[in-house]
Amino acid sequence: MIANNTVNNQWGGGGGVWCQQGGTIDRCWVVSNRVTSSQASGGGVDLYWGGHLRSSQIAGNANNVGPNYGNGGGGIGIGGTGTIENATVCGNWGWTGGGVSGPAVMYNSIVYYNTASNTASGGTNVNGATAFYSCSPDLVEGVNGNVSSDPKFVNPGVGYGPALSGADYRLKSSSPCVNTATNLAWMAGALDLAGRARIMAGRPDMGAFERPAAGTVFVTR
Repeated sequence: MIANNTVNNQWGGGGGVWCQQGGTIDRCWVVSNRVTSSQASGGGVDLYWGGHLRSSQIAGNANNVGPNYGNGGGGIGIGGTGTIENATVCGNWGWTGGGVSGPAVMYNSIVYYNTASNTASGGTNVNGATAFYSCSPDLVEGVNGNVSSDPKFVNPGVGYGPALSGADYRLKSSSPCVNTATNLAWMAGALDLAGRARIMAGRPDMGAFERPAAGTVFVTR
């Protein structure tokens, strides 16, 4: 877990992680971090020129301490290019793009319940990223396999940034994100953020957590 960090770096970086040039963040919790620099990008994570994030939860981070601070991305900021796969990016607070801001390519991710102070240049949750099989109110339902409706978390939590509380981003059985993501090459034998199999019912779920497949339990004596 990467939590409770503050970065004031005039040359860039994320509040929790600065992932550069092909580095990978895999199965990490990045929560309650912030940036306070006009040059930094990403309250939780900065993916810089080829950084890669997968199967991680980015929640309760902030990149918005005032109108002169933060280049964007309350949860994840992208400085150049980046790839995001099976991430849950929620409850973050940014200047632009409360969840994800910048030219990322995003697969199988949920970017919901974030907030941004400046929405003139992009969405409250997603600003500038190209999404496939992902869930956000800023995406168009049905385009590239995306959904825009409520992901139906166990508990979406209350508040934004480090003030976020009570969140549980596992999926309910009625979630539109269950069994609606796309299979990716790395998933064979991979685990989700909770340590369960990445694919449990033939097709993966969106976000960091897989929901266990429904079944019948028989008890014999």
